[in-house]
Amino acid sequence: MTAGSPLVVGAPSLQRGDKNFVQVSFYVARTHYYAVQPGVRLVLTRVDAKRNKHWHGKLFVPTTRIEGKTFSFAGTFAARWCGRVS
Repeated sequence: MTAGSPLVVGAPSLQRGDKNFVQVSFYVARTHYYAVQPGVRLVLTRVDAKRNKHWHGKLFVPTTRIEGKTFSFAGTFAARWCGRVS
C-alpha cells in the first residue's frame, strides 16, 4: 500500500495529476538534475516489501528536451526494497 492506495503490479502505474505521478530525475552533476514527469511509464512486475527483498519492473521515459539537453530511457530494473517493514 502507498498512502492508502494499492500498488499496481503488471500494468502502468496510475498518473492522476498532483495525486499520483511518476517522476524520474536525470543527474547531470552531483548537485544538478532535471526531473521529468509527463509521459513517464512505470510498470512494476514483481514486488516484495519484506526486508532485503527486491522490486522488479520496467521504466520508460519519452524523449524529453529541457534547456537544450535531451533525456530518455527505456529499460528494466531490480531494486532492493528500502522502505519501512512493519
